[in-house]
Amino acid sequence: MDDPASPPVPAGSAPRARVDPTFAWTAATLPLAYVPIAYFAPAAAVATGGVLALAAAVSCVLDHRRVRAAVDGSGRDFPPVSVLIPFLYLVLRTIRIKSTPAIPVVGVAAIGLVILGQLTFAQIVQFQGDSIEADIAKWAREQGATSAHVECPNKMIRADQEVTCIVSAGGQQAPVTVKIGDDGYYWWNWA
Repeated sequence: MDDPASPPVPAGSAPRARVDPTFAWTAATLPLAYVPIAYFAPAAAVATGGVLALAAAVSCVLDHRRVRAAVDGSGRDFPPVSVLIPFLYLVLRTIRIKSTPAIPVVGVAAIGLVILGQLTFAQIVQFQGDSIEADIAKWAREQGATSAHVECPNKMIRADQEVTCIVSAGGQQAPVTVKIGDDGYYWWNWA
């Protein structure tokens, strides 16, 4: 007797395999973890992106094992490399087990948000103060500071954000405000 909770299967078609989608959802949504990291810690974003890509690939491999066990024990419909490309894997998974396309759609949306975030955060640059210290010291000497020594920080900043460097000359210190423009050029003035 058929299970009353199961919907009837049309004649000539196989029932859909039920596969726990936890690993597939993990692979689809992992890119979203990159967005706050890229915004708040841009210097760590490159390494984190690689770790997240590896975690998504591992999630695909683990999900693929579940799919193979639930469907028929073979993975012949999945090219081996597909588990290393999460989006491709999620699409093939949806086709193979005839599931809802929600998982690959969410994966595409997540990648879209990462790309949008990267375009938005693209104005974050590494301020390399030591590369402009000599130029500021020369400028300070032209302004009348003899034997000027300049100390600037090295840190991540957004375009048009100000950084304060310290000019030391003749036993005195004076702050210099430095900005980097959208064009990548620096300009500065006494604070």
